[in-house]
Amino acid sequence: MLHLPYQEFISAVCNGDSATVNRMLGEGYNYRTAGLKNGNTSPLMGAAANGQMGMLRFFLGRGDEVNYLSSFNGTAFNSAFRNEHYTEAETLLAHGADPTLGIVDNWKPVIIGCYNRVFADAGRPR
Repeated sequence: MLHLPYQEFISAVCNGDSATVNRMLGEGYNYRTAGLKNGNTSPLMGAAANGQMGMLRFFLGRGDEVNYLSSFNGTAFNSAFRNEHYTEAETLLAHGADPTLGIVDNWKPVIIGCYNRVFADAGRPR
């Protein structure tokens, strides 16, 4: 269960509420520390899972780790891809996301197969 104010922060990220995110950050809110107490999830994961490109780019611009693993063994790329937010997944790949990281064993064949169909091209290694 998420704890306030992390719940407020991650909800704002997932809903693209930049005013709340900026207010909380301006007040000194440290989402990185709070994330450790809340499943080790990151705002990148929330933005990716909910198709919030503006938030995704915002946190990439802040230097958030694109291949960060949550305590649930998930990454932002996994979150975007699993929720069919392919534009966000492609953006994460462009920023160095490794599509093979953090995949729970029973998801790995499905994710890799879908990745190869959706993203693989002559210029991208499979």
